[in-house]
Amino acid sequence: MRKFFALTLMTLSLTAFSSFAEERSLEDNMKDAEKIFKAIGGSLTDASKNAENAAAALQMAEIMKITKEQVPTHLQEMPEAKRAEAFKGYQDAIQQSIDLINQLAQAFTDNDNAAAKAIYRQIKDHKQDGHDQYDP
Repeated sequence: MRKFFALTLMTLSLTAFSSFAEERSLEDNMKDAEKIFKAIGGSLTDASKNAENAAAALQMAEIMKITKEQVPTHLQEMPEAKRAEAFKGYQDAIQQSIDLINQLAQAFTDNDNAAAKAIYRQIKDHKQDGHDQYDP
């Protein structure tokens, strides 16, 4: 019953947060995702925070789904001929982030903090690569 209540509350929260994030800029959404990511990092090895971290990771994934459709500023400044290909690459990179974040949430749900730590590092490296390429 507790799990059902927690999942219901989490679903309602994600729905409300997702609507809010859709109205925000790419930069603001990325900042929100970064705050969540850092908070997870601070409690990565604390098994008592796994349920909270799983919910936070799912919230971050929802934000990233929205950012996938938002165009980075420097892509808007590209010549039209290159923009579509660059945006496709950006969307692919964001989807990879979403997939990793969902894996992170699952690791927390499975109470596998060692896997969560490894996935967290993958996300961190992937984030840096993406910022190097799409947020110069």
